[in-house]
Amino acid sequence: MLDAERRLVEVVRERGEMVTLPCESSHVPEVTEPSPGNSRRRVAGIAAGVTAANIVRAIEEWRSIGRQAFLRSHGGTSAQKYLLVEGTDEFDALALLRGARHLAGLPVAPAYRGDRANVAEPLRRLGFFVENLASETESPIAPDPHLIQAWAARFTGPTDAWSSRTIRREQGILRGALGIGTGDGSRLHQCGVCGRRVPERLLVAAHIKPRDLCTESERLDIPAIAMAACSLGCDALFEHGYLSVGESGSVLTRQAAGIDLSAYRGLQASAWNGDRAKYFEWHRRHWLHR
Repeated sequence: MLDAERRLVEVVRERGEMVTLPCESSHVPEVTEPSPGNSRRRVAGIAAGVTAANIVRAIEEWRSIGRQAFLRSHGGTSAQKYLLVEGTDEFDALALLRGARHLAGLPVAPAYRGDRANVAEPLRRLGFFVENLASETESPIAPDPHLIQAWAARFTGPTDAWSSRTIRREQGILRGALGIGTGDGSRLHQCGVCGRRVPERLLVAAHIKPRDLCTESERLDIPAIAMAACSLGCDALFEHGYLSVGESGSVLTRQAAGIDLSAYRGLQASAWNGDRAKYFEWHRRHWLHR
């Protein structure tokens, strides 16, 4: 078992078998729906009874015999929507759950539903990082900072050595930690700078101190290292130093030719708190007056 897997299993065991997510239910209704192009009916509940240890065992077998042999052995298919990611390895989430059921001696139905409620959320509650291939707005959300930091710790190394896909995954972790990763692009959330409530799809997980200048411990200081900033101007203005945040949370502006920042004067940044104060201080000293 890899160190990352051990850490996740230990965290899950310390907190019980499942980690409860906000506004989520651990109960998956046993409903069925027709499978498109297939006479078999897909049933819910593929994760019912599956533990973190079962998933780790399935991952170990996958790595041992290879993806194609694993799919043949347990009757799985290629991922259409969700991948479970461990380091640089990717696993078809639905197929992995099916294999975990087989290996655990649990009953296995001919076909299962592969949606968020049945695949992604149960695996995330068990402490695993699951990526939605079809959406950039759905991100893993966990109330436990140990889980968030364990996910982020897998993506280590210099920024310039990262692939765009890995960067997207860390962005997903930040979005989830900031509460803007529900996958509902029309859901309203407050911008941490201007305070406007805008759809999630118009918000980005913005590093307060640029990621490439962070130490490893700062990078893992989630969610304090980042804030939700709207793409209607706040993200770019903050990134380029036209806006910053003062000691008590007031929005600060910098004179710039051709840019009217009068609307920001007198505003309080909702993102400001004691945990973020040191990063906003860094931004004021290095960015606002450059």
